[in-house]
Amino acid sequence: MDGSGNSPVPWWSWVISGAQLALGIGLMFVPGAQGIAAGLVIGGSLGLIANAASPAIAQAIGGASSIANGWGSFSTGMSISGLGPIGLIGGIGLMAIGGATMAFGANEIASSVTGNNYIQQWTGMSDSAYGWTYIGLNVASSVGQIAGRSYHLRSTREVKFGHDGLSIKGYRYYNMKGRLLYDFDYPHGNIGFIHYHGWQGPGLTGRTGGHWNYTRLIWWLLTGR
Repeated sequence: MDGSGNSPVPWWSWVISGAQLALGIGLMFVPGAQGIAAGLVIGGSLGLIANAASPAIAQAIGGASSIANGWGSFSTGMSISGLGPIGLIGGIGLMAIGGATMAFGANEIASSVTGNNYIQQWTGMSDSAYGWTYIGLNVASSVGQIAGRSYHLRSTREVKFGHDGLSIKGYRYYNMKGRLLYDFDYPHGNIGFIHYHGWQGPGLTGRTGGHWNYTRLIWWLLTGR
């Protein structure tokens, strides 16, 4: 709270940075979203640090992170828009949310330089309305990416059949660019637990060794090891 209205840092700048950090950590556990997750974690962390040191720099960092977050939502929307009616509706929604998030992020960068909040000037929004709209767009962009990428993984997966050609052994998942990402396998043979295999290299070559649990899969997606 800023009851006196004299804080040099807008209250939403703290919330945005904290939300970006939290949502970035959440995105790390969604296969294929690790790149965006790292950007949000870095941007959110830098924003929190800069809030205490330089309000203008913090505002610019928050705006840049919002642009990256919005682009992630927009690009996710483009990727799922061709995956049936649900993908089309969700994709259009994500692109709209992502575009608005990027616009607010650009406005924050401009405001950090000029001291003028152009969106508030053009729309007549109060500080509270602007702050909550900005927060809501960032949260919607991040949550939308989680949902959109999960939908993409499920919609583009391939069934893996057992040796009998009938029973389902597991599924093969692809990233947003169509590259083979990882396998999900049910227990089979002498492997009595659900497990994962990561993929390296082009096509169906270069499957990693071992039978991983989900935590090990995420670690490989984050580090490549």
